[in-house]
Amino acid sequence: MREDDSQRRTRVHRGPVRRVRIEVSGDTWRITRQTRIERMTIQAAWWPKDDRELRGGSYVEVTGPGGEVLYRQRIADPTDASVELFDGGGRIHREDNSAPHMIDVLIPDDRQLGRLRLVAGGAELAGKDGRKKPAVGGIPLDVDGRQ
Repeated sequence: MREDDSQRRTRVHRGPVRRVRIEVSGDTWRITRQTRIERMTIQAAWWPKDDRELRGGSYVEVTGPGGEVLYRQRIADPTDASVELFDGGGRIHREDNSAPHMIDVLIPDDRQLGRLRLVAGGAELAGKDGRKKPAVGGIPLDVDGRQ
């Protein structure tokens, strides 16, 4: 019996997983490392009910070879470069910290994976892939899960 699309999309993933380390610098990003984990359980993909959540959300998206979305997960805004600082008097203030920073994401590992996209506030961030100029459309995922 073949499971329908709604069942496939709401299950947690149990099996091989990739841990992808991403360096975010301003409004561009690049993959710095991919590690394959043989067996792990990660949360189910996020499939919003309508496009409004996509237009304002921050998420990572994995597409297949034909551009179809295979997995999507919400994340905190990766372009928020401010940090909270506490002084000795109990006051809190925010300061800009635009230094590059790393985020790690977990995605199902599958030979059908094509590209990884990073979206912040509804806008796709340009990815740096090797020596190419930063561009939208995602960065290809390495077939063996290493980079």
